[in-house]
Amino acid sequence: MDAGHYLCDFIYYCSLAEVKRSSKPYEKRRNTQVLFLHCPPVGQPLSTKEVTDAIKKIIIWVCSEQQIDDERDDAVVAAG
Repeated sequence: MDAGHYLCDFIYYCSLAEVKRSSKPYEKRRNTQVLFLHCPPVGQPLSTKEVTDAIKKIIIWVCSEQQIDDERDDAVVAAG
């Protein structure tokens, strides 16, 4: 196993563990989600610009999905 794999797994695991540790079970909100995005080495196989553009698109998509989920949750709460 290479160091990159080890570090990626560690960061992802710690992120999940922190969400679990800081969650409040009595709140009726959706659980916090964790997104881990592994980026390839610089210039391999994609250029830095291609990777940057892809990351921007992923972030925009994730945020739009989160907004849709939040609006759906708000509608459910408002409906009672």
